[in-house]
Order: sequence, then structure tokens, then C-alpha cells
Amino acid sequence: MFAKSLNIRRIVYAVIGVICAMAGESAMAQLPHDFRSEQIALCLQQVSCEPGDTVTVQGQVTCLAANRVEPYSKYLYIELIAPNDSVVVRQKIACKNRGAFAAALPVDPLGAYGVYYVRAYTKLMRNFAPESFAVQPLLVGQSFPDFDNITTDGLKCVIVPHGGHLCSGAPHNSGTLQNVTIRLANYLDDPLCNIPLALTNENGDTIASQRTSLSGLAMMSFVPQTEAKYFVNLVYEGVNKAFPVQECNDALPVIHASLRGSQVAFSIKGGTANLQQLQMYAFDRTNGVSHIAISRAEGTFKLANAPQMITLFLTDDKCSPLAQCTVVARCDESPQLSLPQTAVAGQSLALPTFGDDTKVMARLLPMNVRWAEHAESQIYYLSDLRSPLPFPEHYFTLSEHERNAELMAWVGTASFKRFDIARAVKQDSAIYTFMPEDVMYFEGKVETPSKKPFNKGSLVAFNTDNNGVYDADLNKDGEFVIAVDDFYDGTQFYLQAVNTKNKPESMYVKIKDETFPAPSLDRRYSLGNSLYASSEVTYKGGNWNRQELPEITVKARTKYDNLHSTQRFYGQSYKDRTAIEERGFLTLYDILKDIPGITIRKIAAGEDEDPNAFDDMLYGGNSNDVKNNLLKLDYAIYPSRGISSLGGGTQVVMLIDGKRTHEPLISLLEMSSFEIESVEYLRPWQAITYTFGASNGAINVITRGYQKPANVKSKGAIYTPMGLSTAPEISLLVAETPGKYRLFVDVVSPSGIQSYETVVNVVAK
Repeated sequence: MFAKSLNIRRIVYAVIGVICAMAGESAMAQLPHDFRSEQIALCLQQVSCEPGDTVTVQGQVTCLAANRVEPYSKYLYIELIAPNDSVVVRQKIACKNRGAFAAALPVDPLGAYGVYYVRAYTKLMRNFAPESFAVQPLLVGQSFPDFDNITTDGLKCVIVPHGGHLCSGAPHNSGTLQNVTIRLANYLDDPLCNIPLALTNENGDTIASQRTSLSGLAMMSFVPQTEAKYFVNLVYEGVNKAFPVQECNDALPVIHASLRGSQVAFSIKGGTANLQQLQMYAFDRTNGVSHIAISRAEGTFKLANAPQMITLFLTDDKCSPLAQCTVVARCDESPQLSLPQTAVAGQSLALPTFGDDTKVMARLLPMNVRWAEHAESQIYYLSDLRSPLPFPEHYFTLSEHERNAELMAWVGTASFKRFDIARAVKQDSAIYTFMPEDVMYFEGKVETPSKKPFNKGSLVAFNTDNNGVYDADLNKDGEFVIAVDDFYDGTQFYLQAVNTKNKPESMYVKIKDETFPAPSLDRRYSLGNSLYASSEVTYKGGNWNRQELPEITVKARTKYDNLHSTQRFYGQSYKDRTAIEERGFLTLYDILKDIPGITIRKIAAGEDEDPNAFDDMLYGGNSNDVKNNLLKLDYAIYPSRGISSLGGGTQVVMLIDGKRTHEPLISLLEMSSFEIESVEYLRPWQAITYTFGASNGAINVITRGYQKPANVKSKGAIYTPMGLSTAPEISLLVAETPGKYRLFVDVVSPSGIQSYETVVNVVAK
């Protein structure tokens, strides 16, 4: 009887179900719903390469929900997406080491130059918008220009009101402050720091002023007035420049919020005068989604647990989004990490050591590199939020005070992207159509030649690489889900339907096609040289509905044609008459000893336990009681390695002229080679044509004079599923060329993810 497969859908909804009831005073519903997912950090060891190179990637899968850090999934998918949005490489990677993984992505030597994208996701993440998947850009065939060679003629100014648009507050909260974030950059989108900015009205009066930060950001607060016009003014390279600010729109509401511990304060500006027509929801990874009762345009509520970040959604009575805002708690001072400031070219860089439960990912990148992101920002912020502004480029080199200022300026411009609030509220836990993948499997359906479901038996799968045997029962519709041990890409499985008596049946096996999410990127990167002379207000409020894109379907690689039960593609597993005579074999025992992959073992104790007793008794033993000793001994044949999932107790079956024999093996081994035409070691998917239960294969001995029938066509099919890609070795951190480099260090521990950055000066030997 074959070993039964694991139940793939044993993951209970407790994984993503309702979390504990809240305690204390609250304006929210009693049971918030936990829409948890997984997040991935992608760390490209090089962010630019040439066509034909192989890019090494390491990363981390986490689940930052409630008190959980480690992921649910054991596997993830990683893709390389070309500039034309086509997937050119797709790999399946194991992440069983607490979510850590590594991959090597080949770049087509004939591929186009430009910006490629590395994308990663798990099956659990597919329940949500693909825009929330991890994405990192890769520059192929081009180089990042040096900062010293950048012309300063171009100027790019992006102005983003917090909440999506300016609002005077009427009919609610008129006269309250609203924040606006400005980002100043050159035409290559590199931030311009320490530039004085002034916010003025149409009369030229200065309302607020600020200098841009190291990441080119500045946040200003003022009270917008209906129909008033505002400008951001600056002097750059001796030239006065003015960029218009988006005008007020009181028809759409704006939410303001603040977070202190577990206490959240909110206020609603603009929009309808009837608050009874509005609904409010809150989401954070610790407390889940909760409905908030609102009776006034401002108020407070308390959460059961203090979050690091929370998003408020304001909707109409049909749950269509009208406004949203995200706020973060103040960042604590990061633990100090002693990083090297100098290194010697050609020598590995010494990094701090941690315990076994902590993983360190490090990259040494040129100073002029663009777009590289840290694990902390990817996992905590970019996985759930989108913004027209890049995450602050120098965030991880700043002090605690500067970090809080830049994070507040950036988060205020961001919108939530992981799921649509209306869909989440309506579907609740039914939103989860993809379960965490904790074992490799494939699924499909078995049909009779007349296209009817075959439902009276099971499906057996043989791994042709290691002889692993797996099976799964068929349901009333002939469907199956069969779990298998880990296998690598290119592995073939022989699939055979068997009836309730374990007899093979000629059936059609239809594997369910694999589907993959369409390439959907909410961040685009470019090294274009167009010059910007006006502001770009790229954030549009009032529309956060995700675009539904069709998934990509990959047809199952299953073949039936020209499959025969005794294909001899295993080299020395087949010994014909010519080989027997050339090698001078005397007995069947001699022939079997020359076939790799099998071993002969004693299975019944005789009078002599010496391992050479068998040879002594058959060849030249001096005992007069050889025949008596033979009667007390017997032997069995086992695979040398790759024993099936049934365990080590299943023997290789012996066939004589294609028929199973029950004669003691010890007597068969004496058979003279003169009587033998050929000997073949049949793998399990070949042996099943001749007999049942040969889960470790069979030895088929063809005697001389036996009229061998024509090859019997196989009753099964060969299936080549998507397997795992081999993980590369991560090389030591070495800089071959002297100069200054940016050192990125990401530390992943059970308590969370923290990132660091410093400049390393590499000197010659």
C-alpha cells in the first residue's frame, strides 16, 4: 500500500482568522478582523549588470502580524521582469530557514537594455493586490552616472498634499492646519538637499518656509483657503522658480490623524455635511480591520495593542472609499551597530556577529548607485503603502529626530495598497483563496478514455530522479491533490492511475495548469534625461481601487506519446547477451553485482554470519554441507539509495520473462549466465506495467529462447512540474577597487528587522 500524501489544505483559518477581542474602552467593534499576509525583503547583491550576467539575490520572508515574525510559507516565487513587462525568468525558491532565501537569476545575453524588475511573492500573498509584492529594480546594460557629472540645469519638484488634496475644511473643521510635502530633485531624480523653500500665496506673502532634508524632502503646515492659489518658491543656480500647489477641493473629505501608543485621534475635513452617510475603518497589522463608530467630525479611539503604523479609511455607506490617511508612531532609537569604516581592497569586510537566530544580509554598493532599498523600509512600509515619492533615500543614515521628520513627511503622502477596504469588509476571511504553501504538491484530474471521471482508485506518482513514490486518493470527480518531497526544476514524475486492487489502468491524467499573477508594478524607475521645469502633482485622491489584471496561465508539461514500459535510458541498468559474454559473467549473481543502484542483502540468518559467507558457499567453499547452508539462507535486493517513501523494507521485485516469481532468491542467483539473454533493472514507473507493488522497481531476467512480445505502451504519463531552483552561495563582502562604497546591512531577528547604512572607504593593499 502506498504512503498517503499530506493534506495540503490542512492550514486552518486560524492562520488568518479573527484575533483576540479588544480590551478596555473602545469605539470599535468587539472583534477586529486580521487580514494578515507575508512580506518579503529583496536584497540584490548588485543593482546593475550586463546582459548575460547572473544576479545574486538574498532576502527574507516574514509575517509581521500580531506577535508573529516568521512566515507561514516554505516556498516563494521570484521573477525577473523585462522593460516590456514580460516575465523572462521565474523560479521557485525554498525559504525554510526561518524565511531566509537566496536565488541566482540569469539575465538574457540578447535581452534589451534598460530597467528590469525583480519581483517576489508567496502564494499567501496572492490573496492581495500584486502591487504589494516585493519589487526591486535592476539596471541592465547601462551605468549609473557619477554625481560629479550631473548637470544642474534640470529641476524636478513634486508637491503632495497630505490626504490627497488641499481642503479648507468646510463644512467641518475650517481653519485647521494641513500638511504638504515637497520633494526637490535633479532631472535624474537624485534629491537636492539644504535648498530653502518658501510657500507663498498669490500675493507673494510667505506663509511657511523650510529647507529640504538630505533626502530632498520638506514638510510645511498651513491653513488652506478656498479658491486661493499657492506656490512653492525657491532660488536655484541664481534663478527664481515658482511651482504651483494643487488647488482646494472641499467636495472631497480629508482625514487627519495622530497616533500615541494605542490612542488614535482623528478629524474629518470637508466632504458631506451629513456624517451619518459616512463610515470609518481602521487597519493595522496588530489589531486588524475594525469599524469605528463616528458621530462627530473629530474624536479618539483606543486600540487593544499599540501599533507602529495605522491606516484610517473614510467611505460612503456602500463602503466605497472617499479618503484615507496613514500615520506612524515615533521611531525609537535603533540599537547601535558597530560597522567598519575602512576596508582593504580584495579582502573580506568584517561584520558584527550575532546568534544563530539572527540573519545578517550585507551589500557593498558604489556611491553613485540608485534605487537600492533596505529590508526595513521594504517590509514595514513599502509592502503596504504607495507614494508618488520614493522612500527617503538617506533615512538609515540619519539621527532619530531626523528619521521621525522624514518618515512623517513621506507617510503623509502615501496610500494603502495591499487590499481594497470594501472587498475586505465584504468578504472577510473568504478573501483567502490561496493557502500558505508548506509542502510541494500538484493537483489535477484523472479521466477514462471516454472522458469520464475515474474515481475508483488512486493516482501514483514516481519521482524518476530518486525513485520516490507518492499517491493520493481520487475523489468522486476523479480529482486529486498529491504532496511530494522537495524536488528540483527539471525533475520528471511518472503518473499512473491504479484501481482499488492496485492494478494499473489506462487513464488520462490532466494536471491543473499553474497560474501566476500578471506583472503589475506601482513603482517605475528610469534614467531618462528629460528636464523638468514644472511641478508634478502625481498623487490623485478619491480613487484607491486596485486594477484587476488577468493572471498568467502556464500549461502543464505532460506527455503520453512514445512512452514504453522498458525504455533503456539508464545506461548500465541493462545487460544484454553481448555484455554478459564480454564481461565473462558466470551467474545471475555476477550480473546483478555489476548493475549500479541495487544491493543484495541477507534477510535470514544462517549458521555463518560472515558477510562473505554467501560467496564462500557458492564459489569454492570447502564445506560438505553447502546445500544445507543454502537452505537456511535467503537474500533480497534493495535500492542502494533513493528508497521510496514506503521506507527501507520494500524489496526490488524479481521477474523472470516479465512474470513475478516467488522462488527463493538464493536459488535464482545460482542461475547460469548461459541461460540468460538479458537482465534489466526496471524503475518503479516501468515495473508497474508488469506487476503491482513494485514501489522500488524490479529486476527483469529474460531467458534465452524466450520470445519477447512487443513493447507494451505505458498506461501512465510523464509530468514535469515546476521544481525548486538551486540556491547559490552568497560570496564574501569584498571590494576589488579602492574608493568609497555604501555599506547596506539588514539584521533579521525574532524581534523584527532593522537596517543600517554607512560609508566604507576601501584602500589599496
